[in-house]
Amino acid sequence: MNPLASGPYIATSNAFRSSTSLQEVLVPGSAVSALGSYTFYACSELSSVKTNTNEITIGTYCFGNCSNLKYVSIPNLKSINTYAFTGHSSSKPLSLDFSARTVDYVPPVQSNSFANAVSSIVCIVPSKMEQQWRSTDVWSTFIDNNIVQLSSVV
Repeated sequence: MNPLASGPYIATSNAFRSSTSLQEVLVPGSAVSALGSYTFYACSELSSVKTNTNEITIGTYCFGNCSNLKYVSIPNLKSINTYAFTGHSSSKPLSLDFSARTVDYVPPVQSNSFANAVSSIVCIVPSKMEQQWRSTDVWSTFIDNNIVQLSSVV
């Protein structure tokens, strides 16, 4: 059973914190508008999170210390708060897939959103928006410092 199948609501702070059984999450349709602080913090088996259409904000420490997280698809990401992906330590890169965006702005991100991430982070963006991502202050710093690798798709 998908724990986020009904809504609309905000996935509250600490909702699934430190879960050892949660592996994949699908957020359907317009069920959720925000993933609150610490929502998935230290979910050791979480590997994939996918959302559909809503603009979603990622809260502080939302995916912090999720050691197996490999894929997050949030096409219409609204923003990423502080330490959202801190401590990402999987041996495989973390792919953040924004390629199906239907909104034409680069989502704001805090300068410490990826603090202490030891594996690479790949952001997949629509090719028509790649230059916008590269020229946005905080995103360009992540790209220039090899914290985030940008990949684009048509």
